[in-house]
Amino acid sequence: MPSRTEQDILNVLGKQRQELTELEGRGARDQASLDSAIRDAEATLTVLGVALPTPRVTPAPPSPRGPLPDWEALATAARMENPQVRIEELLTADAIAAVDRQIHEAREAVLAPYRLDGVDVAIAGIAGVLAGVVDVALVGVPPAPPRLGQPARPGGTLNTWVRDAMQRGVPEDLRREYERFSKVPYDPSINSGLGQHIPGLTPSTHRLHSLGHDPLLGFIVGVADILRGTFTAVGQDGKLICQTNAPERMVAGLFAALAKQFKHLLSDVNTPAGLPAPLMGLSQFMQFGQLTDKNLNVAELTRLMYRDGYDFRHFLATTIPVLLIEVLVRVAFLARQLALGKSFKEAFPHAGQPKLRTMLVVAHGTAAGINAGKIAVSRNPLSFSMAQWAAFGRYLLPELKLRLVDLPRRSDLAVQDLIDRNWVDLQADLETLWAQTGPNFDFEGVAPAD
Repeated sequence: MPSRTEQDILNVLGKQRQELTELEGRGARDQASLDSAIRDAEATLTVLGVALPTPRVTPAPPSPRGPLPDWEALATAARMENPQVRIEELLTADAIAAVDRQIHEAREAVLAPYRLDGVDVAIAGIAGVLAGVVDVALVGVPPAPPRLGQPARPGGTLNTWVRDAMQRGVPEDLRREYERFSKVPYDPSINSGLGQHIPGLTPSTHRLHSLGHDPLLGFIVGVADILRGTFTAVGQDGKLICQTNAPERMVAGLFAALAKQFKHLLSDVNTPAGLPAPLMGLSQFMQFGQLTDKNLNVAELTRLMYRDGYDFRHFLATTIPVLLIEVLVRVAFLARQLALGKSFKEAFPHAGQPKLRTMLVVAHGTAAGINAGKIAVSRNPLSFSMAQWAAFGRYLLPELKLRLVDLPRRSDLAVQDLIDRNWVDLQADLETLWAQTGPNFDFEGVAPAD
C-alpha cells in the first residue's frame, strides 16, 4: 500500500472538507429551490380549491455505497490542488483555542512547581538583604597591623570574633607544639636550597604559592607531598613546579601523613600571614585580566590581597552571611509549607524541593549584588566576599541549566505526550467511522499498512 504521510493526510482532509462544503452549499440551494416550488404548488392548489394531501414521511432509501477511492488517487488529487494544507485550516477558531488551552495547561503543569509567588520572593529578598547588610556592617575587610607608616586597619566585628574563636581553639602553646612536630616538605619560604626556582616565593606569600597549605587542596596535594617528600607550588608566573625535598620523605603511611597535614595547617592558621582561603592558590594560574587602577591580572591581585590579610580566617568570616541566608530561607520555606498543610516530610527543605533552589538563587544573588556594590563604593578588592560569590555560583549554574535546558525539554515532552494521546483518540474515532462507512482501512500512524 502506498505511504501515507502526515502532509498527505492533511491534504486529503482539506480537499474532502472543501468538497463537503461545496456539497452542503449545493444541497442547501437545491433544498431552498424545492421548498419554494412546494410553496408555489400549495398556493396554486389552494386557489383552485383543491385540498392539500396529507404529508407522509417515508424513510429515505439507503444511499448506494460504491467502492471507496484508492488512497493514492485521493492523495495525488489533493496534492495537485493544494499541496501544503496546514492543520489550522481544518480547525475552527474554537477548536484552535481549545488546543491552545490544553497546551498551556500541559506546560503549566511542568512549570508551576518551580514558579515563585510574592511571598517566596519576599522571603528570599529579605534574607539576601539581611546577609548583605551583615557583610557590609559586620564582616568588613580583614584587619591589618600598621605598616610603612600606615595605621593599623581594624577588621569587622565578625572578623574579630572568628580570629578570637580560632585563637581559643588553637592556643599559642599548642600551635608551637604542632609547629615543632609537624615539619613538612612543602614549607620552604624562600628559594635558597631549592633545586628549582619558584618565582614570587617569599616568607609573606609562600603559603599562597604552596598548594599543600590550601585548606582543601592540602589534604590531597599536601598529603602527597608528605608521602613523596616533594614540594608542589605555583609560581607567580603561573607555572606549576613539583620538586623533591628529600629530608621529609619518610612517614609511617597515609594516616600518619593526614595527621601531620592537619597539625601543620593548625600550626599556621593563627600566624600573622595565616593560611590562604580555600583554592586561593589556584588563582596564580589566572594570568589574565586588567583589574584595579593598576591593571593587575587576577594572579597579581589575589597575591596582593593575601599579603594584605585576606586569609582563611577572613574567609570564615565571610561565610557567616552565607550561612545566615541558608538558615533563614530554609526555615521560612519549611514554616510556610507546613502552614499550607504539607506534612513535615513533604515540607522538609532539602535540595529536591523545586522552589527552594530558586529562592536560594534569589537570596544569594541579592547578597552578591550588595557585595558588588560594597566593592564599587569602597574601591577595595578586600571587600570581595569569596564565600558569597561561590555560594551564588553554586546555585546559579544548576538553576540556569534547569531554566534553559531541563524545563523547556520537560515542557516539550509534556506537550508531545498530549499530542500523542489525542492522536490515539483521533485514530480510534477514524477507525470507528471508517468501519461504519467502508471496508477495513488501517489508520495506525501514518505508515503504510501491511
